[in-house]
Amino acid sequence: MIDLEKNANFEDQSPWLSVEPPYVYLLYALMRCSQPKTIVEIGCGQGFWTQAILKAMEGWAQPARPVCVDVRDVLAPNFKDRVDFRQLDWETFWPQMPKTDAMIVDLAESLTRRFFDERVWPFLNPGGWFLCHDTLSHPEPKALQDSLLASPPAGAWVMPLGWEGLRDHGEELEGVLLVRKA
Repeated sequence: MIDLEKNANFEDQSPWLSVEPPYVYLLYALMRCSQPKTIVEIGCGQGFWTQAILKAMEGWAQPARPVCVDVRDVLAPNFKDRVDFRQLDWETFWPQMPKTDAMIVDLAESLTRRFFDERVWPFLNPGGWFLCHDTLSHPEPKALQDSLLASPPAGAWVMPLGWEGLRDHGEELEGVLLVRKA
């Protein structure tokens, strides 16, 4: 069992991180439990998810080198030497997309079922997983979640999670969607 309270001190690396722990702890736990060998993060921004990924990999015998993609070059400088950062839009990156064990996507406006079926599911290795957020606060991820729950791909395990949102960000409910490929 992972003691997240003991093992996940994120303030020591990033004073700009101003969000509550649920996102961070979930991603951290997924990373620690599955220890993926390949990781793709789409829409990495300043590195909110990146920080949890890197923190979770501490102590691994052979840590992965995450591929982090964003259209803007705003990833925190202290993360860039530990990841393969690519400043590209999704359309440019997609033809270069590697097969992966873990895919974290922060592109709320792009998360349609067609996007998932064409650009996520085929690139997940068996046993791999996909994680997105904003499933209760944005219409596209919510519609994707509803579609996947109603009609999951063969061999998919679909798990929606929700909690009270970040009040200082104006969100009343927040959620994530985790999909695992058998």
